[in-house]
Amino acid sequence: MVLCPLRLLAALLVWLTFAASATATPSALDQALKAGAASPSGPQRTERIEAELVPMSAWAAPGSTAVVAVRQQIQPGWHTYWRNPGDSGGPTTLDWTLPAGVKAGDIVRAAQNVDKKLITDVTVFDVYEGKGIDSDKKSIAIAVTIQPREKTMTDQEIDAVAAKVVAEVTKKTGGTLRA
Repeated sequence: MVLCPLRLLAALLVWLTFAASATATPSALDQALKAGAASPSGPQRTERIEAELVPMSAWAAPGSTAVVAVRQQIQPGWHTYWRNPGDSGGPTTLDWTLPAGVKAGDIVRAAQNVDKKLITDVTVFDVYEGKGIDSDKKSIAIAVTIQPREKTMTDQEIDAVAAKVVAEVTKKTGGTLRA
């Protein structure tokens, strides 16, 4: 069972938009909720998962930032996943299995060189050698920040940039993307 916390976040943002707007009418909020937004109040439940948005403050003003957390109670053995890591607004993460001699900087340089206008940052956030990985291999995970300056990119455009990063890192290092 997969629950998309982004739907809950979208519902809260719709609610905050209408709650903070002086011109919003109850019918406009009703229309937004009927269009697919979940009810913004209370936990959302499935058979194995309960999830709820928890606001970090009691109010929001137009133009301000609303910070929320996603609280999840998940039965043992079950998990939730983001449909697309980019959906969260965070960087795309890629986990590699590489020959032991490959340096983290090799991956960073290969990823950065794919598109210097769109890729604004590549950060190594995990390097592992040891139990569970062949002795002639290592695992390196990177976060790739794709930040267009001229337009909002579609999911397909972001996926295409990520695919180019995968192809380039594979070509330069001989590594494979971990499943």
